[in-house]
Amino acid sequence: MVCSGAVREYCLREYFIASCSSAADVILMTSALYGRMRIGRCIRGTFNIGCSNDVMALFDDRCSGRKSCNVSVRSLVDSRPCQRDFASYLEASYRCVAGIVHQFTCHLAVIVTIRSGHQNPTDYSTLRYVRHRRKR
Repeated sequence: MVCSGAVREYCLREYFIASCSSAADVILMTSALYGRMRIGRCIRGTFNIGCSNDVMALFDDRCSGRKSCNVSVRSLVDSRPCQRDFASYLEASYRCVAGIVHQFTCHLAVIVTIRSGHQNPTDYSTLRYVRHRRKR
């Protein structure tokens, strides 16, 4: 599990795995980029560095508002942010937030709300609206 807010690299053959241990917590994605952003653990050569796609919408769909998620980095290959012959990687982070998840069966949307202040326990604000794809 990634520490709250920490951005981590996930190489092409790895999986992004997120989970929240507290029963009251759900995942809230804070960042998700796929590409060749910089030299690091997954990229060693200096060729074709600096290209990326924001894949936050995909990770919101698969992870935000859920207790756990598992996404193969290889499943992002079709987004092709860089030249075809160069391997890309994922940089992603998430937090576990205590909140209320509202599920609407008509369109499988999730709204994550959290307490906006500790003084009034009924004072909540909307943190993220995520529309999940229909299950078939």
